[in-house]
Amino acid sequence: MREPVGLPQRYVRSSEGPQPNVVRGRMKAGAILRSLRTAHRNDCRAVLVLAAGYLATGLVPRRLDGWLVPRLLKSRLIVRRDSMGRMKERIRSVLGDFPLSRDLGDVARQCAVVGRENQWLRWRATHGDNLPVRTSVEALHVLESALQRGRGAVLWGFDFCDPLLVKVALARAGQHLVHLSTPEHGTSSPSSEFGRAVVSPLYCLPENRFIDERVMIPLDGSLGYMRTLMDRLKNNRCVYIAGERRARRAITRASVFGRSASFARGAPGLAQRMGSPLLPIYVVRDGPLHYRAVIDGEIGADRELEKERFIDQAVAEFARRLESHVVAHPAEWGWWSSHVAAELSVLDENREPRAS
Repeated sequence: MREPVGLPQRYVRSSEGPQPNVVRGRMKAGAILRSLRTAHRNDCRAVLVLAAGYLATGLVPRRLDGWLVPRLLKSRLIVRRDSMGRMKERIRSVLGDFPLSRDLGDVARQCAVVGRENQWLRWRATHGDNLPVRTSVEALHVLESALQRGRGAVLWGFDFCDPLLVKVALARAGQHLVHLSTPEHGTSSPSSEFGRAVVSPLYCLPENRFIDERVMIPLDGSLGYMRTLMDRLKNNRCVYIAGERRARRAITRASVFGRSASFARGAPGLAQRMGSPLLPIYVVRDGPLHYRAVIDGEIGADRELEKERFIDQAVAEFARRLESHVVAHPAEWGWWSSHVAAELSVLDENREPRAS
């Protein structure tokens, strides 16, 4: 079996059988230089930003974050007017004709605040797991009750706030996740060899401090990783799958903001196959350096249905809840990072008439 190439990462399991929870290869200097030839401009920018953030959070004492971060977020250097303009246009293009009761300018400004604060926390987490942020988990009893069935739980993540924060909140509540991931996590799209080998491991480092295991989907699309996920659910573990990422294989379409968007089928398909509860989850910001993970009620598609109909019903319900949560918490949604948002922002056709 070929050794994986990349920067050292913790808590990663191979999908090709039982392996230590560590990526077993280290990238040599020659391989780094060769991969540099494939680097995108965004890859280089990402490394520079991560390095600058690492240095900044290394120089600023952790105890000052509560005083410093809210003041930085009021600065025009951090929340720039031109960025606000681009964000407003993005929001408008994603929503289409869908009405939003809040002022788009205000939503754009709050999006920038949330994004910058999340970025600071990700930088801070590169130094250790003692983050100066308050977290809570709403409806934790729903997850605990689901685990009492002994079939594990599939947490289906909405793209609200930085993905680091759902892991921090659940880890502090005693629930360490098995996270389904890809070699491109945290890289620009399309990814490069440099992005997968250098940028992604650096991006994943803060998250890895708060999870038990990162299961990787191979680039070749093989399904060996599914055996690992099924084993974890049999052992009554929590498997986290992002619900708004680009699907590698089959998709199911559902209506969001009056238009058709695509969703990966993996989470509901896995839950149906294993008889595991399917629990959507998202994160909202309650104030400066204060975040709350919200566990939605279980998606109650009929388990007696055949697999295809079960998945269709589950995806439709996930999309309905997504629309509702975006309306309630627009500043926390991933207007730029969500694949659903990316689809809708360029989709002016296939618009469905709204019910009167």
